[in-house]
Amino acid sequence: MNRNKILAKLGLMGLMASMMVPVGSQAATGQLSPRSATLNKVAGGSTNVTATFKFTPSSANSGSSVKSIKFEMCDSPVETTTCTAPDGTATMAAATSSSQSGTDMVNAYGSPAYTGATAVTFTNGSGNVFNSGDGIETFAVGGITIPTAVNKEFYFRITTYNSNATFNGTTEVDYGGIAVSTSDTVVVSGTMPESLVFCVGTSWSTSCNDITNATVNLGTFSPVASNTGTSVMDASTNASSGYVITVNGTTMTSGGNTINAMGDQSANVSTCGTTSCTSTTGSSQFGVNVTKTSGTGSGAAFGGYDSVGTGGKYRFFTGDTVASAAGPTNSNLFTSNYVVNVPGSQAAGLYSTTLTYICTATF
Repeated sequence: MNRNKILAKLGLMGLMASMMVPVGSQAATGQLSPRSATLNKVAGGSTNVTATFKFTPSSANSGSSVKSIKFEMCDSPVETTTCTAPDGTATMAAATSSSQSGTDMVNAYGSPAYTGATAVTFTNGSGNVFNSGDGIETFAVGGITIPTAVNKEFYFRITTYNSNATFNGTTEVDYGGIAVSTSDTVVVSGTMPESLVFCVGTSWSTSCNDITNATVNLGTFSPVASNTGTSVMDASTNASSGYVITVNGTTMTSGGNTINAMGDQSANVSTCGTTSCTSTTGSSQFGVNVTKTSGTGSGAAFGGYDSVGTGGKYRFFTGDTVASAAGPTNSNLFTSNYVVNVPGSQAAGLYSTTLTYICTATF
């Protein structure tokens, strides 16, 4: 083979090698690391998506002036391959700058200078110096439409340049590819029905699940002392008009012998009237008052049974409202306080009564 043929072959090999380098640019010498991209919407086909990019300039090019930053959305992260859209609907044509932050960023790159189906470039004519020691830079790009397919992997590419000529600057500074994915949506649903939770007992810890007992032992009666005891009740409802709690039963009796009910004997009286509501030893008296202990919402003791509002006085009349709420409530705990006084002439016997508290919700 003569010398001219050898030179011709060497020249062809040199031409083929030079064609592998993109015209007008030079491959980046540094990697943006660490780097990430977070999407605010990941359902396949989502529009107006904001991708928040975080990256750190490479130490190899620390101190370089960056005049443009290009973000691409591709089906491959490889820098030396053509950026092809992940599918026919994915696009960055409407991309905007959402926000920028970081020591070297500080909102220095304004509205997109160049936009296309797969890329958007932001520029700064005077350039910003990127230093690797300055930490993470954040650049949020909005207005993106991501691929339609669910659970589809695709890629973003970030390239920084030392100039701001169209999509590709003269010389690349740093580069980084990032894998992201669409995902399917998970629909979680349930139904909250009309609800009323009500319980009565003598011992309560945190909820109706742990309320216990149903007997109040007032002990041995004496004309020189009052006998007292308590029970509790708890009410929760989502009824728009709340609830009403009534007390139903009789005064305390032993066979044909009775202890007088306190207060005027007519429904829902809020004052004592002519019949005493004050606990007095040596009198024939049985009464109840109610104190709200805890819970949220408008639940409150009612009328003549409000131990606070009546100054600790008592009454009893079957069917009376003892507590109520005007709207939805959560775990209104009430304490029912009982008192018995007897005169020295009270007939001997075992006195008792069975009281039923009824809670009615209005939806």
